[in-house]
Amino acid sequence: AVLQCGVLSDRTFFRSCCRVTWIGYPNTTGLPTIDYRLTDPVADPVDTLQKFSEKLWRLPVSFLCYTPFATLPPVAPLPALQNGYVTFGSCNALAKITDDVIALWCKVLNAVAGSRLLMKAKYFGTPEGHAAYLARFAAHGIGADRLELVPYIFDTAGHLGAYARVDVQLDPFPYAGTTTTCESMVMGVPVITLRGECHANNVGASLNTSVGIAEETVANTAEEYIEKAVALTSNVSKLALFRADLRKRMFESPLCDGEARAHDVEEAFASMIAAATKRKSRMHAA
Repeated sequence: AVLQCGVLSDRTFFRSCCRVTWIGYPNTTGLPTIDYRLTDPVADPVDTLQKFSEKLWRLPVSFLCYTPFATLPPVAPLPALQNGYVTFGSCNALAKITDDVIALWCKVLNAVAGSRLLMKAKYFGTPEGHAAYLARFAAHGIGADRLELVPYIFDTAGHLGAYARVDVQLDPFPYAGTTTTCESMVMGVPVITLRGECHANNVGASLNTSVGIAEETVANTAEEYIEKAVALTSNVSKLALFRADLRKRMFESPLCDGEARAHDVEEAFASMIAAATKRKSRMHAA
């Protein structure tokens, strides 16, 4: 790693080449030796206030592409039809569940009468973890009877099967879900997400826009987040149809079109190299 950093820090190497950062880290590298960062117009809009040392290169549709597991459990019927109440859910890492997130989720629960929240995390397998999160929600007036805290599920089929118990997923902020959002949608569960001022906050908006469900699921304010949760769950028959169709919509969307995404990236790389070659020619001419 030290040797690699040493090479990257010396611009005398590979002057006509480009160094690009992409996926896996939702922020700038801060390195002057990295030329570009691949993103998209939703994750990083042109008026973004976030600072980057790299030049942003926006792919035309989405900077992400999702390939689902080869074998998937079937999309389960909407649980609200049988339960008689709406179940919101979150399978995101608990580090993303800040006090502000919990406060907004409690407002969602209060806005949707009788609704409940299912959360899944390894920490809930301990008495301390279970008690800690019950207390965090109790501070906002949400009792234990409206929470289901599920411990870690070790096998993939069981993990994906847990979405059969959720009607609508709630995305955290300012660090939105990525793989979690894709897994939720592939199991028919839409994700309400909040657009924000940084890349990590906007990944959910990018994913939902790519699948074509931004109008129903992408909020610009906390108030709109609540409104969209209410609107999406106010008609369970309509939500059941939405759920039944979501996997198909996802598979047919740009998010799952690997060939098209590869073409977009190839074109981006070709343009970057052409620009670097032009710069090198100007340097030699000087």
